[in-house]
Amino acid sequence: MQQRHNFPWKNIWRSKAPTKAAFFVWTAALGKILTIDNLRRRGLIITDWCCLCRNSGETVDHLLLHCEFARGIWNYFFNKLGVAWVMPDRVVGFLACWRGITGTSQIVAVWKMVP
Repeated sequence: MQQRHNFPWKNIWRSKAPTKAAFFVWTAALGKILTIDNLRRRGLIITDWCCLCRNSGETVDHLLLHCEFARGIWNYFFNKLGVAWVMPDRVVGFLACWRGITGTSQIVAVWKMVP
């Protein structure tokens, strides 16, 4: 809970990203996007495996950070930028780390790569 309190939530909403992208980031940071683990908590009877790698339970953190598919995408961008990165356990931790390097020439380069 302390991590949520210290996280700069307002920065998500102040970004220049479209509102629906900011909403997705906000719900992902809260761990509330509709992944299989969240759907099961709501009573749906569904097999709990990742739709991308079919290896692990589908959680927000797995799907966006630790899945082989997601990890490959992150590694592609970090390698292009020459950034050595250790992926945090949670999405909220990832966003907090990312915030610490915002504005650097490397981050500007990332945004130029995004279509």
